[in-house]
Amino acid sequence: MTQKVFIIGATGKVGREVVKQIVENRDGDPSIHTNPTVIVGLASRRSGALYSSAGIDGSVARWFSEGNMKGKRFSNVRELLRRVRDETVFLDLTAGRQEMLDFHKEVIYHTEHSIVTANKFPLTICDFETFNKLTNSYQRYGFSCSVMAGAGTIHFLRNCPDLNDGVTKIEGCLSGTLTYINSHLENGETFSNIVREARGKYTEPHPADDLDGGDVARKTLILARTASLDVKEADMRVTPFIPHSYLTERNVERFLDRLDSGLDQHLAHRVEVNYRVGKAMRYVGSVSIDGGRPTIRVGMRSVQMEGDLGSLKGTANKVTIWTKMYPEGWTLGPVAGAGNDITARNIRDNLLDLIRGRKARTGR
Repeated sequence: MTQKVFIIGATGKVGREVVKQIVENRDGDPSIHTNPTVIVGLASRRSGALYSSAGIDGSVARWFSEGNMKGKRFSNVRELLRRVRDETVFLDLTAGRQEMLDFHKEVIYHTEHSIVTANKFPLTICDFETFNKLTNSYQRYGFSCSVMAGAGTIHFLRNCPDLNDGVTKIEGCLSGTLTYINSHLENGETFSNIVREARGKYTEPHPADDLDGGDVARKTLILARTASLDVKEADMRVTPFIPHSYLTERNVERFLDRLDSGLDQHLAHRVEVNYRVGKAMRYVGSVSIDGGRPTIRVGMRSVQMEGDLGSLKGTANKVTIWTKMYPEGWTLGPVAGAGNDITARNIRDNLLDLIRGRKARTGR
C-alpha cells in the first residue's frame, strides 16, 4: 500500500526538513519500502499549493519547500478537499489556530483522509469533547509530535485507558529551548546572549513565544487530555519564564535589547543562590490529581541539581508519569526536545503508525 501525504506548512522550517528527509531517505521508493510514502501535495500560506495524485517529483518538492515556486491558491478548505480524492494523510506543520482546528474537524468528521500534526493549537483551543473526537482513531490521527518533538509520551498515555492504568501525576521539562537556556545560565553565560544565540536555532521566530510559557502550557494540556482528564486552558496556572512586562514587546530586535536591562543580573543571581544549596532552576509542567480534580501548573521550579530534572543539559526533555501500575513513575528521557531534524524524523515515524497493514522494509 502506498501512503499519500499532503504537507501543509511545507515552506516552514519543519516542513522543509520533512520534505528533505522524505526525498533524501527515498521514503517513496517501492524497491526499498513495501509501503512507500509519496508526497502528493504541498501547501503554504505564501506559496499556494501543488497537488498531483500520482506524486510530486522530489526535486520539485524541494524547490517548492524552499520557497522558489508558487502553486494554486484554494479559496477554502472544502475546495482543497474536493480536489484530493485519493485517501491521503495531511501533515499539519503550521502554527494555525482556529482555521486549522476547522480543517482538522472537516478532515476527520467528513472524509476518509487522515492527519498527522505537530501543531498544538487545534488540540488546545478546542473543548475536551472535540479533542476526543479528533484523537479517537489511532489510525487516522497522529499527534505524537505535538509534545517532546515526537518522543513516546503520547503513545504511553494514549494506551493507559485501555490498560485500565489510571494516571495520577505527570511532571517534566517539556521545552528543549527553556532547558537550553537554564543549562547555559548555569555555565555562567548571560541570559540575553543565550537567547540571541538560541534565536532561530531553537526558539520560535519571536523568543517571547517560548519565554511566556505558553508552549509548555499547551504541551502539558495535551498530556493531561490524552490521560483522559477533562481540562481546558482556564484550568492552568502558568507563570512565564520572565516577567510579563518584557513579553509585550512584539518587535523582536527591541525585545532582545530590553533583555539586557536588569534580567541578566537578576537571573545570574537566582542561579547562584540555587547553586549554593545544590539546586537548579528548571521550567516544569505538571499535572496532579488531588481529590479527583486535576491541578495543572507550569512555571519555574527549584529542583535538586543531581535529580531527574536538574541534571538535564542542552535541549533535553524528560517526563515522568505516575499511574496505578507505575506508582514509582514511568520516565521517558532525556530525549532531544528541540531541533527541526528530530521533529521531522518523528513526523515520519508517526506517519508509519498510520499505514494500514504495514509491512517491514524490504531493502536498503
